[in-house]
Amino acid sequence: MSRLVRCTCKTHCLEFDHGTQSYRGGGELVSSSTAQRHRFDDRLAEQIDKTTRIVASQVLRHEPPAELVDEVSSGVTQYETFHLDREVMSRSSWTPSDRPLVFAVTPEPNLKYQYPPPSEIHVPNRGPHALDPTDRANRHFLENESRLCEILIDLQRRPHPGDVEVVLADKVYEGLLRMRRHKEVEWDRQKTREVARSNDIAVVDTGALWTNYLVHLPDAKFMQDIYFRSQNPDDPVLSTSFLTILLLHLFFRTPRRATTVLIAGIRSILQASRIPRHIIDLLPKDPRTVVDRFDLDPRVTSYLQCPSCYALYAYTGTGTTHLSPDVIQHCTHQPTPESSPCGVPLWMDRRVGDRTLRVPRRKYVHQSLKEWMGRVLTRPGVEDMFEESFRRQPTGRMEDIWDSPLLRNFRDTDKTPFFGKHEDELRIAFSLGADSFHPLGSLEAKQTMSATALYMVILNFPPHLRYKYKNMYLVGVIPGPGKPSLDQINHAVVLLVQELLEFWKGVYFTRTAKFTNGRLSKGALIALVCDMLAARQMAGFGSATSTLFCTFCALTIQDIENLQKETWPERVLHHHLQCAREWKDSNSERDRERLFRLHGIRWSALLDLPYWNPIYYTVIDSMHAAYLGLFQTHNRRVWGIEVSVEGGDGTFLRANKPIPRPPNDVLRRWIQIIRNNPADLLERLTASDTPKNVLWHICADNGLRRAGGKRALAKSIVEWVCICLHS
Repeated sequence: MSRLVRCTCKTHCLEFDHGTQSYRGGGELVSSSTAQRHRFDDRLAEQIDKTTRIVASQVLRHEPPAELVDEVSSGVTQYETFHLDREVMSRSSWTPSDRPLVFAVTPEPNLKYQYPPPSEIHVPNRGPHALDPTDRANRHFLENESRLCEILIDLQRRPHPGDVEVVLADKVYEGLLRMRRHKEVEWDRQKTREVARSNDIAVVDTGALWTNYLVHLPDAKFMQDIYFRSQNPDDPVLSTSFLTILLLHLFFRTPRRATTVLIAGIRSILQASRIPRHIIDLLPKDPRTVVDRFDLDPRVTSYLQCPSCYALYAYTGTGTTHLSPDVIQHCTHQPTPESSPCGVPLWMDRRVGDRTLRVPRRKYVHQSLKEWMGRVLTRPGVEDMFEESFRRQPTGRMEDIWDSPLLRNFRDTDKTPFFGKHEDELRIAFSLGADSFHPLGSLEAKQTMSATALYMVILNFPPHLRYKYKNMYLVGVIPGPGKPSLDQINHAVVLLVQELLEFWKGVYFTRTAKFTNGRLSKGALIALVCDMLAARQMAGFGSATSTLFCTFCALTIQDIENLQKETWPERVLHHHLQCAREWKDSNSERDRERLFRLHGIRWSALLDLPYWNPIYYTVIDSMHAAYLGLFQTHNRRVWGIEVSVEGGDGTFLRANKPIPRPPNDVLRRWIQIIRNNPADLLERLTASDTPKNVLWHICADNGLRRAGGKRALAKSIVEWVCICLHS
């Protein structure tokens, strides 16, 4: 455990006082590794500020050519002109930092940006779009603008301006116009955010909107922020060192302690090579600082998770030695109003050195879908692929999911085709998957351990790119050793549903690779692609062996051998939603069990999506059901392609374990019981003393269906008796 130190960095731990223009506060207690990262952030911020205020805070000093030095002594003003020309050139091409400007008034949606008239171009920070002079984010911008206005006024007041002064005035004018243009785009960017928020549209900051005005400048890279900012240092020595550290630490999984030794060796080599000290100091000593610099970690939120019922609680991410009374210590989740609280402890004691810390017993980490999509949309060419997916013409063959009428007929809230051309809006189709796996692989013998992963795929990607790791979105991993049962998985799914609801309304990305001024994107979850068990759990259906075994029709398991498709009763969405809400609103767990036995439907968090249809969108598991199930059974048991089974020609199915036939007198006795037709025939046939093999052979002898367990066989016999009585 890292020891705590007091950090006084300007980036994180001290507060800037606008009145005194100084930092105040005593700092914060953080771990030594965190303090080291904070110091690196301070150095990085200092380098950025140094670059962005090239001439914003002081006049540049350039040594004049040798031929002008002699003229200075004779009173000629060419030296002043040379000095002023260098300053104007630097200030006119000055690159603002990636910090957003702060206006004196909040940008209003209906207020358009107005340029000052030419007669007032020399007046700095004037008008309805003035910047807040007390905000530190505006300091360098206002200093540079004020100095350019001062130079312009000085040039205009000269009694006999020459050609040099006229050229300088034009350069100053262009520099001021460029800065006003930057203010306009920044105003529009913030106005767009206000419009999106007023329309209840989520906004994701993926980059500044004004870089397209300044791409011709050599320092344009400093204007790119968030996902567009280049974190690779310009110095080739540092760049090579950073990439070497990242490759060994992330790709080859070099331990952190070993990577720390590697960094120390690189620093020693650079020192022995007489690399300047200020370059060596930019190379951090901790590999985690290098990873943080390149912003490789996803945007995630951590939650406390109950080890028993898998309920989630807000978590700050910091373990404490003493919990305050307002911090939840035991799970308070109640499945129904009449259920008792779970009461399982959420924290445990862990001994670290000579200290005892309270740490979470289990955590769940959820990755933000909006932030992940922001990274995807920064890749060049991705948006063109997304748009091309739903432009393909139907060929009459189902070659891809986009050939499905379901996607082509999917409607937006205004009843227009959702996946179609909507001006500059981007439409995205998602599919959701869930699966459990052993987190330790086969390393742990004779132990059962399971972790459950939730992940999503963007269907807009072409099939050959759709399932690459870099194109798949990992929602989160529910840790083991167990896995959530039945509706307990809804605790994690509801976090994803909340973001999917935002995509249904629209998410505005402030910059994409194709639209530098931002783009509105809307998305919908279409397919649920899981194995049979996970799909039924996620969608709220019963198991494949329950009475209502099918997710598409209401055929009972007693009729599983019915191959007449026209007789299969269809499931209806309205009825499904009604049954799911009744199950959800039940007052007790006993009522929920009764309703589930009756309808075979539970509530799923996915049903909060207004467009989601569990009947149509739950995809048949072809891999497990067909390739590993039906096909395998047909090859091994019917065709006998297996050394443990006697081969055949496939004319009939050989059971691995044939059901023994009871003696004839036993069969006659049970036939007599059935003929007597007691009022409680079903209860009599399902009693514990009724042999299953007797029921099975009675069904076989009379041409009845023989699928299912004892109760299914008994129901087949009861239905047969009822038909005989009424015929």
